[in-house]
Amino acid sequence: MIWAIDIGNTRTVSGLMLENDVVRHDQEPTECLKTRTGSRDWAKRLFRRGNVKGLVVSSVVPPVDPWVRSALKSTFGLTPLFVRSDTRLGIPVFYKNPAEVGADRLMN
Repeated sequence: MIWAIDIGNTRTVSGLMLENDVVRHDQEPTECLKTRTGSRDWAKRLFRRGNVKGLVVSSVVPPVDPWVRSALKSTFGLTPLFVRSDTRLGIPVFYKNPAEVGADRLMN
């Protein structure tokens, strides 16, 4: 299973994916992830909800990324994949400037 995590300006939404199905979900105010303790507590809660083999993250809130990356890595023992406009996803992006496409849209 894989946690698919979307960090938005207001809230962070996570879905535990088993193939193409969301088997669990979680929501957290993004404000709570802006500290080491908040990110760590959130990651521990996700960890207790299912055995995972991967973590994929889209974020439009770069200031929380280091806290989230560290919390996920230390809690799960896995390095999360942060999707960016230059991440090779195996899907075409037909924008004139692909860097303008947000990570959240690519994840969708």
